[in-house]
Amino acid sequence: MLTFRTAAEPDFEHVNRLARQVHELHVSLHPDLYRSVKHPISCEEFREMVERDQLVVACRGEHIVAYAAFAVRDFDGASILPRRVMMLDALCVDGRQGIAHAMLEELCRRGRALGCTDLQLACDSRNTSALAFYEAQGMQRKLIQFRKKL
Repeated sequence: MLTFRTAAEPDFEHVNRLARQVHELHVSLHPDLYRSVKHPISCEEFREMVERDQLVVACRGEHIVAYAAFAVRDFDGASILPRRVMMLDALCVDGRQGIAHAMLEELCRRGRALGCTDLQLACDSRNTSALAFYEAQGMQRKLIQFRKKL
């Protein structure tokens, strides 16, 4: 059975083990931008996310099998409609078995409880399996980002 909870400081190594998987994918896709590190999430960053309750872990028994990091952002201005958005910074899953789907559902539940109207994330255009997953979950592509090396 899969359970969800807000991460706590003792989860640091377990979350970083998962974060390294995603980080190494980024290193392979963009070796000009990323380098391999033991802890993609620093102790300070981790502590801040825990204190803000913006780091969720999925557990199977005592084992952490996924984590997600997010921030909540309010938009309001003269040219845009007011809204609150859950911005997903990271989603990492160890294995498959529907864990990512369940984590996304949990994030949506938490987002609604926080008054969010949308869940947004960025995904590398070459990570085709992640793109297919997000689209299968009913997410729509919103914008395309460009980069030119100078």
